[in-house]
Amino acid sequence: MVAVLTVAQRVTRTASGQKCNLLTHLVCAKHRREQSHHLYSHLSKTRILFQSLQKKKPETAMGNSGNINLLFGKKMENSPLAGFSFGGGTSGSLFGKDVNQEKIGAPTFSFTASVEKKEEIKGSEYKDENEEDSEEPPEPVVNEIKEEDAIFSKKCKMFYKKDGDFKDKGVGTIHLKPVADQKIQLLVRADTNLGNVLLNIMLHPSLPCTRTGKNNILIVCVPNPPIDEKSPDTALPILIRVKTTQDADELHKIITEKKAAL
Repeated sequence: MVAVLTVAQRVTRTASGQKCNLLTHLVCAKHRREQSHHLYSHLSKTRILFQSLQKKKPETAMGNSGNINLLFGKKMENSPLAGFSFGGGTSGSLFGKDVNQEKIGAPTFSFTASVEKKEEIKGSEYKDENEEDSEEPPEPVVNEIKEEDAIFSKKCKMFYKKDGDFKDKGVGTIHLKPVADQKIQLLVRADTNLGNVLLNIMLHPSLPCTRTGKNNILIVCVPNPPIDEKSPDTALPILIRVKTTQDADELHKIITEKKAAL
């Protein structure tokens, strides 16, 4: 009898537990349905609100029609935030992005134009520098002093010997010209506007004169004007260099003939 009662109690407890579990399951299912219904309702309201906002989205004008500021799709012409923007734009919005910018695309920036302009400026400067470099400086105009009564006149370069070496005296023109008493003057004038005298002597029979080198003649005389102020009366070897061999031969011949005639 006791065993039968024990079995009956166990069956009763099992049935009670199953009934409780069933009730709990039903309550949970009802709660989930209510949550699903609430969520669906909330999503429907959100979708309807979004669609209404899309339909009421304003269109802003580009250009000189004035700046229209937008804040979440609403006009803010008289708002204290009008003109304030976190970014650049033609018709600015609060966050620097406009509806029309979405349509026409974001502005693009390029450094090509500035680089090309710099290259053009640099090229023009380089061209100006080359033009300046290519321009030759004007040659000084030298008014040569003519010796009208000269029997010989040639361009030359004059050297004098000192300390075993020939020193450059200057470039000029050598003239042989007759003077009084049938004498011959040897005159060298510098190629300057003043025609400074580099050498001015008289030929005499004992004047040494030799032909040397390709286009040179060598004479030994007391130079006038003096070359060495410390010893103005000392004779020095003077080298006269003309342009060609023929000029040197002609100069040497005339000097030799004129010396013999004295």
